[in-house]
Amino acid sequence: MSIQDRQGNYQKYNSDGSTPVMVVGSLTNIPVERKTKKIMTTIINAVSVAPGAYSTLTPVGADGTESEIFVAVLVDQQPWNLESLNLHVIAASPTNNYPQYQGNTTAFTNPAAPALSLLIGFNPAASGLTAPTTLEGAKALIIPYNTDLAIKIKNGHATLNATVTVKVIRIWR
Repeated sequence: MSIQDRQGNYQKYNSDGSTPVMVVGSLTNIPVERKTKKIMTTIINAVSVAPGAYSTLTPVGADGTESEIFVAVLVDQQPWNLESLNLHVIAASPTNNYPQYQGNTTAFTNPAAPALSLLIGFNPAASGLTAPTTLEGAKALIIPYNTDLAIKIKNGHATLNATVTVKVIRIWR
C-alpha cells in the first residue's frame, strides 16, 4: 500500500501500517531497544496476622525467567519482618532480600508508598559473599530465581494484630 505524504511523495506501508525495512550490510551494529515486561500480582490481601506470628508462607509465582522480583509490603503494625526462601531451604531469612526488613519499626500503610524489597533468592552471607549495601549491588547478586520462591511476614507487635498486604512485581529485561 502507498500513501502520499505532505511533500507529494508516495511512501510504502505494510497492511498493518508499519513501514517496511530493508537491511543493507551487517546486522552486528544495529542498536536494539530492549523491552521491559512487568507483572504485578497481589499474593497476600489484607490478611490479619496475630501478635508474634507469621503470615502463611506464600509463593511469589516465579517462573524462573525473571530478571528481578520485588515485593511491595503494606503492614499497619511494627515491628515486622519480611522473610523469603526457596522452599527446599530449611529457614526463611530477611537477609535474602534488599533492603532487609528485620524488626522494622516503621508501619507502611499508604498503598502509594509501600515498603519495597528486592528478592535476591539466597542468603549472600551464608554463601561467603558480602551482603549488598546498594540496590545495584543486590541486583548483581541475583541468581536465576527458583519457581518455589516464597515469602512470609512476621508481626512483631506484642499485643496487636497486623493487617498485611503484599504485591509481587516480576520484571523481565
